[in-house]
Amino acid sequence: MEGITKYIVNEYTYERMTEMHDCPWSSYIEFYDWNIKCLSESQDDAIWLHSFCKRVATHKIKLMDEESCSCFSACGFYYDHDKNIVLVNPR
Repeated sequence: MEGITKYIVNEYTYERMTEMHDCPWSSYIEFYDWNIKCLSESQDDAIWLHSFCKRVATHKIKLMDEESCSCFSACGFYYDHDKNIVLVNPR
């Protein structure tokens, strides 16, 4: 799981998220621990995310905004409060 965890959004991004939206976590540590808990609860997610993160590292995962039709490389992920995997692209 070590390789996967470096793709969980960093503290800077977490802080930006909390400035723009309500977040159910009171700190980055709580948010990070939540993500580790979610990863440990699903072996299937951990396996899938390991493969996903290998592709992120080589810029093989893209996201497209339907409004602008612009493509962005994925750079990470996190679990939201409903345990959905959220893919992140860089700023």
